[in-house]
Amino acid sequence: MALELDVTHGAIGLWESGARPVPGPVLRLLSLYEQDLGLPVAPTERRSSRLDKLSVSRISRSAKLSRTGAGVAARATVLAFQRMFVDRERARVLTAGVHAAIASRVAEALGEMKGLAMKLGQTASYLDFALPEEARAALASLCSRSRPMAPSVVTQIFLRELGATPRRLFAEWSPQPFAAASIGQVHRARLRSGELVAVKVQYPRIRQSIEADLKNALLAEQASALVFRGLDPGVFTAELRERFLEECDYRNEAANQRELGRLWAGRAGVFIPRVFDELTTGCILVTELASGDDFETFCGRASQSEKDRAGDTIYRFAYESIFRHGLFNADPNPGNYVFDERGVTFLDFGCVKRFPTDHLARWRSLVRAILERDFARAADLWIESGYVADPEGFDFAFAHRLSLHLHQPWLSERPFTFTSEFIERTWRMSWPENRNRFRLTTPKHWVFTYRLNWGLHAILARLGARGDWRSTILDLLYREGEERPLPYSDSELAVLAGLPS
Repeated sequence: MALELDVTHGAIGLWESGARPVPGPVLRLLSLYEQDLGLPVAPTERRSSRLDKLSVSRISRSAKLSRTGAGVAARATVLAFQRMFVDRERARVLTAGVHAAIASRVAEALGEMKGLAMKLGQTASYLDFALPEEARAALASLCSRSRPMAPSVVTQIFLRELGATPRRLFAEWSPQPFAAASIGQVHRARLRSGELVAVKVQYPRIRQSIEADLKNALLAEQASALVFRGLDPGVFTAELRERFLEECDYRNEAANQRELGRLWAGRAGVFIPRVFDELTTGCILVTELASGDDFETFCGRASQSEKDRAGDTIYRFAYESIFRHGLFNADPNPGNYVFDERGVTFLDFGCVKRFPTDHLARWRSLVRAILERDFARAADLWIESGYVADPEGFDFAFAHRLSLHLHQPWLSERPFTFTSEFIERTWRMSWPENRNRFRLTTPKHWVFTYRLNWGLHAILARLGARGDWRSTILDLLYREGEERPLPYSDSELAVLAGLPS
């Protein structure tokens, strides 16, 4: 040690005996050395912002959400009283401040819980209509940062999975994560061969925390079956369980990423980072590091034409993957896209839904029936799909109007712009205004298609993307030379949707 630190043996003896304090730089070097060995940081030195252990008890996780909800209710009550005694402008300022404070508290709690709870917060952050801007901005932090693991915990994971510390495996290693996912955090590193890489490290006990959240979800689903008469309890949660637990094995994500990379290789504007298999395990995923703007930066600096091109790329990637290859990367969230002058880099392939052939055939037939105005055929397909458990009393006329709204981007030859108003109207017609809401069920293979309406379309709305979405869908659903349906006219859309013409 004396030789390494360029000091005398006497100086080290004085440090060991306590006769002289150990210099700060030496303490820092010792701390880094201990972290590399995977030794835990002393409790007195442990930063309160570090994540060391996840709660995995169903009861404790439910209780944490309940406590957070109670705190939110208290803040909202105080705000209501304050607004009674101030002018309109002051009330607006108070409201914005309280919304931001509430969302920060919720984001902190969800960021600590990780798993499904954090996924819900991430989803809410990009549904513009659902939250005030101040609250949405606070929750958006869940897509990029949350409470991280201590470096010693990360090192222990590397020792268990790969038998070496990250500083030994990589030429360069950044101990501070630059991005947060619901089941892991992401670090920058450089391979000894020179490539820059992103290293995703899974949170300890994340699988157990997801299992606990799913048990709570199952209880809620069973209770909902008492109200939603068509609901088949357990199907929805079982599909969530299958997909989300797949995410807990990074080898599965690596396989998904390689497959989609192969399917989209050479396509202009689409980039999928390479996977480094020799450094990837069940809990560690190493991929090529993507460069470019994150979603918020891109939205702030890009022209509308650039946003339209990016939206078209994201849209084609989703729908072509579904209707040509039978799979859907079912986690469209702003943190999973990186933008540069070449196009869009797609990230995070842990949650990929594969559709069976018969389901895809029925889905294509359903969309074609709507485009071709064959609503009798569409009704038969809803029943055949399992959406309509009991046709008696089911309002098929409303279902047709809802279908027209959902498929509005595909009905007219006129370019369509995705907006937050369109997403909000979709939400209202699908749930609070849906006359069939107590008579619908969600069959297994349709569960993750909701993420098209509330995920993919919300992303396009954030971009304000405008384009000819109809042509893309027609190319996917109709063979070359096959007769294609005529577009809907404006007056026809208004009448069929039950709106004033």
